[in-house]
Amino acid sequence: MKKRSIKEISMRPSFSRIISRISLMALCVSLLYPFTLLEAREQVKTKADKLKFDSISASLNSPSSKDFDSAKTDQAKQQDSDSQQDAINYSDIIDQNTLSLPYRKLTSLTGISNHLELEELDLSNNEFGDSTTSLKGLSNLVNLKKLDLSKNKLNSINEIVALNKLENLNLRANNIESLQGISKLVNLKVLNIYENKLASLEGLSKLSEYKKNSLSKKIEVKYDSESYLNRLQQLLAGKNQITTLEHFPELPELWMLDLSQNQITSLKYLPQLPNLHVLNLSDNQIASFKDQEVDVLGRLQSLRDLDLSIK
Repeated sequence: MKKRSIKEISMRPSFSRIISRISLMALCVSLLYPFTLLEAREQVKTKADKLKFDSISASLNSPSSKDFDSAKTDQAKQQDSDSQQDAINYSDIIDQNTLSLPYRKLTSLTGISNHLELEELDLSNNEFGDSTTSLKGLSNLVNLKKLDLSKNKLNSINEIVALNKLENLNLRANNIESLQGISKLVNLKVLNIYENKLASLEGLSKLSEYKKNSLSKKIEVKYDSESYLNRLQQLLAGKNQITTLEHFPELPELWMLDLSQNQITSLKYLPQLPNLHVLNLSDNQIASFKDQEVDVLGRLQSLRDLDLSIK
């Protein structure tokens, strides 16, 4: 048997040393395994949570059957509302020739023209726009004496000027820019045009001439100092854009005139108003009173209450 040298024996690992190395490696693996497993579990859980979150987000963003049902319900309600507006049975709510329909979001007056017996009509706080279309049929109510169209979106009075029995007309808080034709309302006693977009009050006068200039091709309008509104007693025209009182007619029965919150700079064209008791000119642009203004006020012999204040 060949003898091995001591050096050879010392270089070869002993069995016990191999066993020790294997044991050490096993120990390392056993120590690292829980952390590796935990990390793997966390990754799986994170992916699962992400998938769950994406699923929930998708369900929230996509219209569910419940959403469709809700949308259908809203649409049905709107259609019911529209049909109710078109199908108003005026006969059931007319009381002693008076009809009151405020705050109904009305945009038209379908079927109203059949009720010629009406004398008072309240259509305030609705959504009437262009009078020619939204108030179609109103002109047939020839017996109307009182009409309230305040707080709507009217831009003209076309369908109103035919109601020549009107005594009280409220057009407050609309978008009216002209009173053209209103002088036809010969029985009018109270006119409220407060808070509109009027630049003048020339429509109150008689229209004496209306023609087109052949050279300049401009419309020439001339007014008389008189008016058909001889019975008008109260005129509320505050909070407009009136700059001048030119074409303001003689109104023999007028006792109250409110021109507050306008842009009037002079009283030059204010005519003699023999029965005027109350005149409100507050918050205008009358900087100073010249002799002319003093003379105008001096002609108002019945004047009892004059307001020239500026806030």
